[in-house]
This record gives sequence, structure tokens and C-alpha cells, in this order.
Amino acid sequence: MQEFWRKWKYIVLMGFVAIAVFRLYLGYIFGGTMDQVCHLMLWDLISRHRNLYTDSYILVWPPFWWICLGLWSSLWNLLVDTVPMLAGPMGPSFFLKLLYYVFEILIALTLAKYIVMAESANLQCKMNRERFLKVACIYLLLPATWVITSLHGNFDSIPAFLVIFAFLLLEFESTETSALFASALIGLAAMSRTFPAIFAFILLVYIFRKFRWTTGTFACALCIAPTFLSLYPLYLMNPDVVVRRLSYQGIPGGWWGLGGLARLLVSDQFTGKVIRFNYVVFYIAMLLLTVFLCREIWTGRSRILQAGLLMAVGLFCFAPSISNQNFYFLIPWAFWAAIVWKQKSAHVFLWFLCIDLALIYIALPTDLKNPTWFQWTYDFPQASLQQPIPSPAWLLKAIAWLTCILKRDGLDYNPFIQLLLRMPVWIALCIWFINMLKFKIYTSKSTSSPLEH
Repeated sequence: MQEFWRKWKYIVLMGFVAIAVFRLYLGYIFGGTMDQVCHLMLWDLISRHRNLYTDSYILVWPPFWWICLGLWSSLWNLLVDTVPMLAGPMGPSFFLKLLYYVFEILIALTLAKYIVMAESANLQCKMNRERFLKVACIYLLLPATWVITSLHGNFDSIPAFLVIFAFLLLEFESTETSALFASALIGLAAMSRTFPAIFAFILLVYIFRKFRWTTGTFACALCIAPTFLSLYPLYLMNPDVVVRRLSYQGIPGGWWGLGGLARLLVSDQFTGKVIRFNYVVFYIAMLLLTVFLCREIWTGRSRILQAGLLMAVGLFCFAPSISNQNFYFLIPWAFWAAIVWKQKSAHVFLWFLCIDLALIYIALPTDLKNPTWFQWTYDFPQASLQQPIPSPAWLLKAIAWLTCILKRDGLDYNPFIQLLLRMPVWIALCIWFINMLKFKIYTSKSTSSPLEH
């Protein structure tokens, strides 16, 4: 027993802190943000057998998320009927977060498995269990992960798992069965968030090149059918829902809120030009990047995982707007690039992102009238059970000074404090993308053989 504890004590401690403290405890004590409120409203509509797209004013997500929500709410009702003493103190909000944690732990285990495989010279050798658990715990300890799931209370761990698992599966276990399964995963990811659909192009090009055209045809069906079958009926029912979903602006203003800075420094008219220009740049950049990566894969000059990483970084780099919770999608990619491929830009991006989200959700209050550490709310079942400690005096003075400056044009504090924190993250992401693109173009010109890790 002593020998076991001596060998595994640090891993056990890391896992306990990552799951029991940062997820179960904080997720239970602090209720969540407005997204959690919206999810519970949808939960209520599902339980009353209402039409989410016509009976709700909420910007409803694609179907896979609320299908998961409906199945999870059925488990909740079963728990209420069988173990009411447990369900009562838990509350539906915390029970809903357990669903996020399931997919988050799946991401950690999947990354750990393939990272150990990538670090091993012989992919068939016995799995290093100690390294496997350590890598999984390190991922779960990243502030950017538990802040989004525990404090924000969002489901972006679901599409993040589906996409990263699909690409890792094709990279390390590239068989026809894996190709079909990966295609289905991308189809489900596009049913939970719309933007993962863009990964289907490079994935299908890889499948058509490597396997038979019959496999590629089935892969197309598995990739495209779920998205089409889920969105087209909704479009017929309520076209505005799909249009709003595809043009959603989390932090308005283009380039993660850069349009807000244009409003502060120039005018509202210039802000409109920035937003319109950003959307044009986004669609052109994604088209060019997709064509470039498809060509690299078809000619055998790029591995599928490298192409997926470049697409993920480029997608976020040129995105017109990104909500805080959407960053979860990029975290597994950055984690892989930082550990396996030793990309310094990925390290820098992860550090900046962790600091940014920790400041937004933990240190800097969103309500200046009641400034506290950690966000919290009363306005839905399972409200925050404990009021966080007041923010320190020096922080309030800094916020008051900043707010005074931003209020010159009648601008709100909250969007622009997020803008100031996001700009270093965006710059770090752009540098990372440029470094990868330069390396990709250089290696494409210098060799005709497939790139190694």
C-alpha cells in the first residue's frame, strides 16, 4: 500500500483537485451564467413537450444538443422518482453540469491515450498508465477547461470531443471502419454546433484519397446527412432560427469585438464597416484555407491531424465573433500541439487563454454594483449557494478608473473589459496560425513526402 501511494499519490491528488474541487464542488456552489439559465428553460420546454423553435424566444442551438438535453432530463426525472433525497439537494442545474463533465473527461482520456501513443516509438507497446493518467489530469487542471464547464456551465465540451476524437482516430487508427465512425462523429458535431461542419471537407478528402470510393460515399452520407436532416426541417418550420444560428455574434463587433474598439475610437458607422468587412474576410479566408488543406491532403503532403489543427486555429483566428465558452473547442487542439508537437505558440496561447478566462469569470466582476470574486446568479433553480468574497479594494479602484474612461461615449463596462482581455489572446492565436502556415508552405515546397510529426 505504501509503495502504491508513493508512486501514485501525485496523480491521485491531481485527479481529486481537478474533478472533486474544480468541478463537483465549484459547479455545485456556483450556479452558472445566462447560458445555464437558457439550458434549463429548454429543459423545461422539453419536459412539457413544447416546440423549442416556435415556443421559445431563446436562440435555440442545433438539435443534437437539445436531444442530449431531453435524454439527460429523463435521467433526472428517474432520479427524482427513485432517489428524491439525492435529487433535492443536487438540483437540475448541477445535474446538467454532470453531462458536461462526462464529455470533458472523455476528452482528457482520449487525448491522454493518443499522446502516450505518439510519444512511444512502438505504437503497439503496452500503455504507460502513469503517463496516461498524468496527462489526463493536467488537461482537467487547466483553468480554461473547468472555468467554462463549472462556472459558465456550457456544453461546448460535446462538439470539442466529437471533432478531436474523429481526427485522432483517423490519425492513429486509420481503417475503413474508423473512417466511417469519424465521419459520423463530425456529423453529430455539426448537429451540436454549426461551425464543426467545415471540418467535413478535409476529412472527406482524406477518406476519398486513402480508401475506396465506396467508403468515401458512405462517409459523405454520414457526415452530411445528420446536418442536413436536422437543419432543413427546422428551416422549413422557422427560417429565422437557422439564419440567426449561422450569423450568431457572441461578442459583437467583428474579430472578437474589435468593432467595439472602432466605435470607441472612431464612430458607429466605422464599426458597421468593420463588421461587414470581417464577415467577407472570414468566408474568403475559410474558403482559401479549405482549398489549400484539401490540396495538401490529396497530394499526401499533410497528415490529417495537422490539417485539422490548422483549420481549427484558422477558424478561430478569422471568426467574426467568439463567445467565451466557444474557446473550449480549441483547447484540446492547443493542448495536443503544446505537448506532442512542442509548438511554443500553442503554449503561449494556452497561457493567455487561461489567464483571460480566469480574470473574466473569477477575478473581475460583471456587476459593478455588487463586485465579487466568481460570477454567480440567483435567477434560476439551483441558484448559487454561497456568495463569493468581495473583490479587493485595489481592483475596484482600477475598475472604476477604467469604467470612467469607457463611459465617455456611453459604452458599457462589461463588453469592453472583455475586449481588452481578449486582444492579447487573439494576437497570440494569430501568431500561432502564421507560424503554422509558414511552416506548412515551406515544407510543402521543400518535400513531396508526407510530413512527420
